[in-house]
Amino acid sequence: MNTFKALLCSSALMAIFYTVLEFYNVLTNGVTLGLLWTLISATIIFALIYLVFAIPLKLILLKFTKTQKFNIIHLFVYLITSLLVHILIYQFFNQFTPFFQNIELFAYAFASSFVFWFWNSIFDDNDK
Repeated sequence: MNTFKALLCSSALMAIFYTVLEFYNVLTNGVTLGLLWTLISATIIFALIYLVFAIPLKLILLKFTKTQKFNIIHLFVYLITSLLVHILIYQFFNQFTPFFQNIELFAYAFASSFVFWFWNSIFDDNDK
């Protein structure tokens, strides 16, 4: 249950982060129904991505490392995995632009790994 809470909080926070970064000009004009649908759909998409990549990684880390809240090694593993996933996804959608020139890629990779690590540590109760 705590993993679900971490997944939900991480997805919602990343959806807010994404919406603010990508739709800043729209936000200055006020919140619209389309913006709310974007926020809801981004939350679902981030939840699915976390479900596919972060939750299995969390289970592997729990199996092989000592569980403790705010473990820096876990953050490093989440960061490396997030960076690899973002690079693969980026290459799929932006085939002609080098990913090292895109600062947003690194911002999303760091934010998604940090957010999941943070909420996972908050809701962690050694549920193996």
